[in-house]
Amino acid sequence: METPSDRLLQLHLATHNAMADNHGKLPDDEHAKNWQHEISRFKQPFFYWNEQPAATYIDNAFNAYDYEAAKATLNHKLYVPIGHAAMRSSISGWAKQAYMGDIIKYLEWNHERADILNNSLDRDKKEFHDVVVDGFNSLINLNYFPLHSLWEAQDAYRRTRVFQLDAIQSGLHRAVGIYYSHTDTIQIANLYENKLAMSGIGNSIGRTVLHEYIHASGKYGGFELHDTSQPQSWRAIDEGFTEHSTVIALDRSSPEPGTVDPSKRRNDTHKITSYHPERKLVQRILDATNTPANELADIYYSPRNIPQTDRRKRDLLRKIGQKCGGEDVFIKHMLAYENASKVTVRNKIVKKIIKSLE
Repeated sequence: METPSDRLLQLHLATHNAMADNHGKLPDDEHAKNWQHEISRFKQPFFYWNEQPAATYIDNAFNAYDYEAAKATLNHKLYVPIGHAAMRSSISGWAKQAYMGDIIKYLEWNHERADILNNSLDRDKKEFHDVVVDGFNSLINLNYFPLHSLWEAQDAYRRTRVFQLDAIQSGLHRAVGIYYSHTDTIQIANLYENKLAMSGIGNSIGRTVLHEYIHASGKYGGFELHDTSQPQSWRAIDEGFTEHSTVIALDRSSPEPGTVDPSKRRNDTHKITSYHPERKLVQRILDATNTPANELADIYYSPRNIPQTDRRKRDLLRKIGQKCGGEDVFIKHMLAYENASKVTVRNKIVKKIIKSLE
């Protein structure tokens, strides 16, 4: 079922495409009117039962990446500036009440800013390459990743294209980085240290790039079974594994590859790291199946189309099934996680699996 988030995302992308085809300008007012209508709907509470409003995520992303730039380069052009006292820095609140001329100016400014971010990401691709290589070398030196994982990372770097993720997209996806396997593309939000000038590769953008390239490097491996007639998804395990790998690659003081549960790691907070429930789940799977962390990594980087790899994955699934009431039960939970549209629902599913593995 299409959600308000889906509609706004599609419409937002359509405005980008329209401006790209029209030298950075909106060809008509219709795109702006539809965009304003859709973003205004997020203020209606029945759209987000039991979860933080989607508008909050959009506002948080805008405040983090674009608010200072908007104040410096856009607000003097607007009839009602973003950040007016009555609306604070809420882009969704501002957009709901803004004049159409201001909406158009914002969308065209946002499109120009997205182009600047694309250019910055392209400019810094050599530095991103170094971040990825350094991270993988650390994971290999810890005897956690297999040696050939670096080859997979190098291949992923060569074939993968990196694009911007603007504040609206970031808020709707609730993500600062996304990897699309079917198109081999990565999208990155403006996590530069100097967000106004989009310069300075610090820890935030570096760790996000590394996380997404670990995803990309596992494209021809992964955890899903290769030859099966039934739907499956190991996304929860994949995210937990990938974030854990990112954390230990950057934790030079006490990496501890075998300690996946973030609650057992020093300085591992929600402000710095993510996917805490999924990482707890990976820890429970390793403990319940007596699987070393480096063996899980080796499975992730084993080619999926060979019988030996599939046997290892099926053996892991069999061990998990023995602990949680059956393989079908586990696969059912994993599919429910994949199909859940709310983070709170996903967290409940993960918590249920963890409990069944105890």
